[in-house]
Parts: sequence; C-alpha cells; structure tokens
Amino acid sequence: MLDQPKDKYIEFIQNPKNWGGALEVKMFSEIFKKQIVCIDVKTNRADIYGEDKKYEQTIYLLYNGIHYDQLVMNYDLTADSSTDITIFDSK
Repeated sequence: MLDQPKDKYIEFIQNPKNWGGALEVKMFSEIFKKQIVCIDVKTNRADIYGEDKKYEQTIYLLYNGIHYDQLVMNYDLTADSSTDITIFDSK
C-alpha cells in the first residue's frame, strides 16, 4: 500500500518538505473519525473518505492537483481566522 518499506515511508513522510496524499487523507479520516471530502478543483471530482463509516462530521479539502487547502466558512468578514468554521455536520 505504501509502495515502499514501512521504515522508508516513515522517514519520507516526517520530512517537512514532503507532502502527503490520498493515503494520508484516508488515515486522517479514520484517526479523527471525520468524513473528509476532497474536491479536485480542476476536474470537479469529489473523493469522499470515511463515507461508509457514517461519521457525524465532515471536513472539506480543495485539491488543485498539487496541494490540499481546507475549505472554511465564516459569517463575519471582519473577524480573524479564530472564528472560521472548518468542521461541518455531515447531514
């Protein structure tokens, strides 16, 4: 699954210059018990991790082919990021 020995993967992923991908998103979904929806902004495809687990909360990520960014919502345009909503009800 890692396409490399476990020790090599651990060394690779701990390097701050390296980025994770779909495998890491899947693991985060399972670890944090949240559904994660990754929306590819180039193709409009949505990959949903944890959909079969019926998690109560969802996190949305936007993916541009290289990088993931979290989708946030904020009702107060004058507020700082401390009031951002980043986790949504799955319903």
